[in-house]
Amino acid sequence: MPANPLSEIPLIDIGPYFAGGRADKKLVADEISRACERIGFFVVSGHGVARRWSRAFNVNRRRSSPGRSRRNSPSGSGRSKREA
Repeated sequence: MPANPLSEIPLIDIGPYFAGGRADKKLVADEISRACERIGFFVVSGHGVARRWSRAFNVNRRRSSPGRSRRNSPSGSGRSKREA
């Protein structure tokens, strides 16, 4: 075991688990098992979450852009709940 195990946090690509066959699933599972036994945690890549969150964030950013009038907002009133 390294002197400082946190300096070697494993990065595990789980993409093959979702795209591959039985052997790929086993390979990813074995990597996760080793990481959990050796260090206790790991960093995951290949999950696709960042892309989905990025798209959602960009849609929300456009909806709340500074140039957008509150009267054109989905709530319609242009007033906050406190003003109502």
